[in-house]
This record gives sequence, structure tokens and C-alpha cells, in this order.
Amino acid sequence: MPGVDKIGIFLNFVLRAVYTTIPAIAANIAPILTQKIPVLAYPLDFYVSIKGERLLGDHKTFRGLFSGILFSVILMTGQYLVDRYTNFKFSLIDFNEVNFFWIGFLMGLGVILGDAVKSLVKRRLKIPPGDSFIPWDQIDCVLGGLLVGRIVWDFPIGYGLVIIFMTFFLHILIRHIAFYLGVCDTKW
Repeated sequence: MPGVDKIGIFLNFVLRAVYTTIPAIAANIAPILTQKIPVLAYPLDFYVSIKGERLLGDHKTFRGLFSGILFSVILMTGQYLVDRYTNFKFSLIDFNEVNFFWIGFLMGLGVILGDAVKSLVKRRLKIPPGDSFIPWDQIDCVLGGLLVGRIVWDFPIGYGLVIIFMTFFLHILIRHIAFYLGVCDTKW
């Protein structure tokens, strides 16, 4: 049954894409999980304002930047070790061609920068923090991770498209769950 085979191949690719993206997902979650830690709580915008308005605000901190990168590097290191020392070869990244540290670092950095750029745009458009900015609230991090990660990993375009599409819907679901669990202040 050729149609069933194609569906199976596609579902396998989607699952591998999700697995490959786990370090970037961790980078996106890291600032939320570390928000109560007082270390490095200094804002990324250094309190700089334009026309009386802060560039990013107090919620975009060096703590979030460093924790996002750290979480991504740790999980990418885990995926590399699993890939290298087991028969589980599920990542779309070929670790013989891509350095695990640099892809983890750059994906984590890209995720946080993507979120910061979106926040900068929201502030310029006078959209209050926490207010919805669809679709950018949902895909800002994945776009940043993909673009910056592209420096060292020439990922398949299908991977980028699948992850952008999935992230849009998963972000909405995860933020709602986090809101109802009391982890986040807003659903978006």
C-alpha cells in the first residue's frame, strides 16, 4: 500500500523533526523555568529607551538568554551522546558533519533572539506584553532558532516547514497548559 508507506515516512520525519527540535524547545522554556532565580536578572536592553519607551522591557533578561543557551546546549549534548553511543539515530542532524555544541549554542541563541526581536516589534507597535500577536508569538522563537542555527546546519527545508507549522499549534497548547498550571501569567 504505497499511500500508507508515504504516510508512515512522513510521520517518521515529523517525529524526527520534533526530536531534533527538543533543544530549541528547552531554550524557549528555560527563561520561564528560571525566572525566579535572581542571578543575571538584568535586562537585555540595558534599560535603553526610545521616545520614553524601553526597547525590550524587564522580562527579556541575561538570565533568560544564558539559561536558554545552556538548556539547548545540554539537551543537544544529550542527543549527540545518544546518537554516538547507542543505535538510536533519530536526530535529523548528522553529528559527523555538525558540531553538537555549536548547533546547540546557536539554536538556543536564535530562539532567545527571535523572541527578543518579536518583543521589540511589539513594543514599537504599542502591543502590551502578554497581549496576543498572532502568528509571531507562536513562531518567533522557531524562526530565530532556524535562522541562527543555519549558520552551522544546512537543515532540510521540509524540517523548517514542519517545525514552523507544528510550533504554531503546539505553542498555543503549551502556553494554555502553563497558564492553567500557574507557570505563566498569560495564555499567549
